[in-house]
Amino acid sequence: MLSIAIVGRNDSHGYNMHKRLAICLNGLAHLLEDLDDEILFVDCNTRDDLPTLAEAISDTLTEKTKQHLRIFRVRPALFRKMCRGSSLPISESLCKNIAIRRSNAKNRWFLSTTSDIVLLIKEGGLHGLLSSLKDGFYELPRFGIPEMLWETLPRMDPEKIRICIREWGRTFRLNHVVHVDRPEILYDAPGDFQLCLREQLFQIGGFDERMVDCYHQDTNLARRLHLLNGVTQSLLEHAYCYHCDHTLLVDYLHKKSGKRLPANDWDFFVCGVTSPFVLHQKEIWGGPKEEIEEIRLQDVWREPSPVKGLKDRDYTEEFFTPISKNSALCYDLNLVFPFVCNQLNHLRDLSMLYVGRHAAMMEKLKTFVGERGCEIVFVPEDRSLEKLSVIFIDLFYEYDFVEERQGIKRPQKHMYFSAYKKSTIKHVKAAIALEKKRRRLGYAPAKFIFIGLEHTWAKRKFFHYFELALTQYSSHVSYGYVTEEACKRGGAHMRKIREYFYYARQVKKIIRKGKETIQYLRGSSR
Repeated sequence: MLSIAIVGRNDSHGYNMHKRLAICLNGLAHLLEDLDDEILFVDCNTRDDLPTLAEAISDTLTEKTKQHLRIFRVRPALFRKMCRGSSLPISESLCKNIAIRRSNAKNRWFLSTTSDIVLLIKEGGLHGLLSSLKDGFYELPRFGIPEMLWETLPRMDPEKIRICIREWGRTFRLNHVVHVDRPEILYDAPGDFQLCLREQLFQIGGFDERMVDCYHQDTNLARRLHLLNGVTQSLLEHAYCYHCDHTLLVDYLHKKSGKRLPANDWDFFVCGVTSPFVLHQKEIWGGPKEEIEEIRLQDVWREPSPVKGLKDRDYTEEFFTPISKNSALCYDLNLVFPFVCNQLNHLRDLSMLYVGRHAAMMEKLKTFVGERGCEIVFVPEDRSLEKLSVIFIDLFYEYDFVEERQGIKRPQKHMYFSAYKKSTIKHVKAAIALEKKRRRLGYAPAKFIFIGLEHTWAKRKFFHYFELALTQYSSHVSYGYVTEEACKRGGAHMRKIREYFYYARQVKKIIRKGKETIQYLRGSSR
């Protein structure tokens, strides 16, 4: 009977976003009755290594919501390919078209809405209302709910939410209609409820994907559906649409001053529209030939292989002291591996480059990423550079060349350790050069994951090249990206770094000799 399209991104847009979305999804799913009814959530441009917004709040969604929810993930690489140069982190027109293209063909009605609404049906249910409606285009006014009210709602109890909001509507005068003088939209803020026939959206060519800037995508759609049907009708006598306001935190869409992002041209995309059809899009709108990743929350979460249990102790120990420097190079695989998996759990269909010599780690990584449709490569090829999104730098040092002092394992200082350092430096610089090449070709920055960097010789050697996140030492996993400065300045930048270390060493020598001279003179004077 009904397909509902919502667009979002895991980026904390507005105030208390996770709760707003949970209230919205649970409330809409509570109204659905047919097995074919669906909520299509298009997650746009969320970072590859993060879950989609709907996955992130899955523990706050009801079982009924999970049954009706279909998540389509538009990853950053695909977004850059399809967004037509948009300066925004999200493209509503593109994402709504992706939902329209992949919606259930059995459903007669299609609702375009936002991630913040609560829909109340006055009498009967949503199914009965839709069954009685004549073909056409319908809208509702948006009633705002201030943050201090909706944040008190129990997000997993849609029936109590309905009762509370119905009462607030009368008590606090929330049911306030704002009319406008345009026949196609009827009310202010029309994008929260736009109901039309699914077949009409295919007939007119969906949303206009040229609208890559802020605002008016909903008004453009209303204008074209109004031209197609001859009239825009209201459902105000049958239903109310409430919006969970979220302007306590001001984001890029709600700034009134300062630097603002460009807006879509009102005169061109609204006033200048004379036909319901977007002829220039033909059959390419919504990426019909693109493979869009679909996620269902009923799927069992695949956890990493369990680590070896502790047979005789509940905890393990290590030291973070001057004498333990370089001990992280001899890390425990079972300790580190869950933190490595944490960086990779949400990646799909990507290539990862491994730089290191830890055979057991390589095997476990192959298994883990293989289950997610990814691959580990050791000699990258030009054809895989676009999909190369993660570069591992594993600084593991072989146990055969380890000494133990005061209960701390660390590398022995001999020829093998020197050769290991030279080889590691060579391979890390090669990985940085590879990243420079990727940046020149216009690819998104690759994520570097270091294993065993903190409190070792390698941190001082490499930290100038990277912008690294501050992570807990016990995980022995650090991550970050090659800095723009390192990519742009290239060799000259690195020569300055080497010169800095050279002069720093000279200064240390002078200070040391000065101290020795002072001690000698003091001894002579006695």
